[in-house]
Amino acid sequence: MSRHILALLALTACAGATGGVRAVEMEAARSTTEAASRGDASRGAPKTPRSELQATIDGVCELVDGIVRCAGRNMWGEVGDGTREPHSEWVRVPGTEDAVQLSAGGQHVCVRIKDGTARCWGQNEFAQLGDGVGGEPRVAPVNVAGLRDIEELRAGLFHTCARIRGGDVLCWGGKIDSVPVRYDRAATTRLHPARISRTASQLAVGHERTYAKTAEGWVTWAPQRGAPPVPRLLRALDDAVDVSSGWADECALTKRGEVRCWGASHPSSYPRPHDPAAAQRVPDLPPIMRLAVGRAHACALGDDGLIYCWGELHGHLRSPPSLSLWPSPSPSPSPSPSPSAAPAAVAGIRDAIDVTAGFDFTCARLRGGNVKCWGTTDNLPAETALPQ
Repeated sequence: MSRHILALLALTACAGATGGVRAVEMEAARSTTEAASRGDASRGAPKTPRSELQATIDGVCELVDGIVRCAGRNMWGEVGDGTREPHSEWVRVPGTEDAVQLSAGGQHVCVRIKDGTARCWGQNEFAQLGDGVGGEPRVAPVNVAGLRDIEELRAGLFHTCARIRGGDVLCWGGKIDSVPVRYDRAATTRLHPARISRTASQLAVGHERTYAKTAEGWVTWAPQRGAPPVPRLLRALDDAVDVSSGWADECALTKRGEVRCWGASHPSSYPRPHDPAAAQRVPDLPPIMRLAVGRAHACALGDDGLIYCWGELHGHLRSPPSLSLWPSPSPSPSPSPSPSAAPAAVAGIRDAIDVTAGFDFTCARLRGGNVKCWGTTDNLPAETALPQ
């Protein structure tokens, strides 16, 4: 096991590291921000900026009107400013001008540029940046080699995928097809973009899984002993408009705005934790616009502008009176928070238009443009944290 991966696991397991699973855009709500902007303008209010919000394992990035800014622990250069020093304030990422899409993986970040190319920065252990080399982190954006006409870009934990004009899906890095990476870069890594699907209309890339929506329905890739992985059709997702995949759990958003989840935290999924046929509907939610899944919690943006979260309490503010979600200044150990199966609205969040979930934190963008985060926010800008 490489020392880089050991360091990453140690961070996430015992150092209170924050992190990210990106909040994927919903097909039914890809115009949420633009619609909000039009609504604001019609009421005479300031226009909401076009934006995207994406979390990594220990930081967060935003794309606002073509400008990319990041903050966080920056252990692998994922802030993108040419350093590996922590940044608890927003830092503009050079070399990302004309960015039209932002996607964050575990410890790397990518942007799609208006001309159809892509640039990535951060951890590169499994060549997930697409520079054709792999190995050392890139502390500033590098071009994804040999790829043009990109229409959609999605980053996972150790890999990245792009959907290009015409529908082909190409991926690079490690753990592309749900095959356990086993920390053997030579055996599992694609140094250059490799075609894994044709005629896809949408991508959903999780930390260890890749999904694509095709004319036949949603597919994922299953490993075959002694043969290349093949796509597996997921009939249980026939009514899904998007999929959000985290460390242990996955959720789907249906055409009716309902949420169904499956994974290691859902008893019905055992012994098939990654089979959407075992999904359970999350009750007591309004119609949902977007989803975000973290380490062991999930959050959803409702059409009422509220954020609803469930799972372990690290990711949201609602907790039993006897428990405190926020880190205590006392060196004495505190009891672990218990899971919350029922969704609860996050106190202090109104008029949200975007949501992203980290390893044990969550962030939302509000209609006026402010970003608010809660959970373990040690490396995030102070003005983003909700009051205790």
